Amino acid sequence: MTIRIEEEDVQFEKIRHGGLTRNNVWKVQSADGKKSVVKQFIVPPPKQHNRKEQSPEVRYSQTAVEANILKLLKREGCPVPDVIASNESTQIIVLEWCGDTTWDDLCQDETIVDKKRYTRLAIEGFCRIERVFSEKAGLVEPYVYPLDYKSHLYQIGEKLLTSARRCISDLAWIRDEPLTESETKIVDESWDEISHCILERQSTLGTLDYNARNIIIDRNRLTFIDFAKIGWDWPERRLMQYLTGLGAHIEGGNFTTLLDAEHTGLYAEIMSRIDVTLNWQKLAALVDYHHILFYLTAIIRLLRLLKNPEIRQSILLSRAWGPVKPRMTRALFNLAHKSLSHDEAAAAIRNLFLSFADKIKF
Repeated sequence: MTIRIEEEDVQFEKIRHGGLTRNNVWKVQSADGKKSVVKQFIVPPPKQHNRKEQSPEVRYSQTAVEANILKLLKREGCPVPDVIASNESTQIIVLEWCGDTTWDDLCQDETIVDKKRYTRLAIEGFCRIERVFSEKAGLVEPYVYPLDYKSHLYQIGEKLLTSARRCISDLAWIRDEPLTESETKIVDESWDEISHCILERQSTLGTLDYNARNIIIDRNRLTFIDFAKIGWDWPERRLMQYLTGLGAHIEGGNFTTLLDAEHTGLYAEIMSRIDVTLNWQKLAALVDYHHILFYLTAIIRLLRLLKNPEIRQSILLSRAWGPVKPRMTRALFNLAHKSLSHDEAAAAIRNLFLSFADKIKF
């Protein structure tokens, strides 16, 4: 389909996330007041998809992936934007405008009081999308980003879990004393259980671009966006990162997770009907495990920033996250006080942080 936009007929506005401006996404408003999103893909397609044995009817491109996946999800009643037009030669896609407020904005804005309702809508929408990807896997498979997912997920998961376990010991030293022998035994036993459950969890098809800025809120409507990269991942990690605002490039921004035990239970109840191999208690525990892993991983990044503030990675993180102390304080508080399940292994880790988090000074 040819896309023609006469500049005198429309107003272009670059999309901004706090102090960060997107250079390939624009909000477009026509003379009659109608709004849409124009996005141009600037990342080259993976070379693996140029293989001769690839199905001839599928020509991989991010434009084709997003357009076709969104159309599929929309047909199945999922909360995603309509595709207005797309052009593979220019790698441009035009989508329905779904609102100005992202989930991250919702997390950072303390004046918005109806957050529980939005959280329920987000979980219900997320689970509907998960169900469609599961039921329509044969249609989705040609659009999957090429990767050895089983090996990749295990390797990255094992690395994150090992680093997080070491971080617990490092944090104990910051209180001026190491983990005691009894603490070490409790942590090791609990972490073995957490690691086993995360690594053995069956991955699911879905987007690989899951973050709090890819959920849009407009009054009573909630929309998931950005489906240009599809692959296999753990659904509880998707959920956790979708519903946790980072507040990056926002003055005073901080980590904010809107999940609580009630809504984790809702997710587990719905997902247990989609994936009958796990009961709702184990699904709730998996969300809790990813919550713990998320915040320990964030702390690792913050400690690395403090240790090597001059390296490029630290400079970029500092620009995005701002001062370290409020973020470290929030991460430790959530580890100690935010319980998402009744799981014993998660509770053991949380109780440890309750015992010494207030003694850690930065």
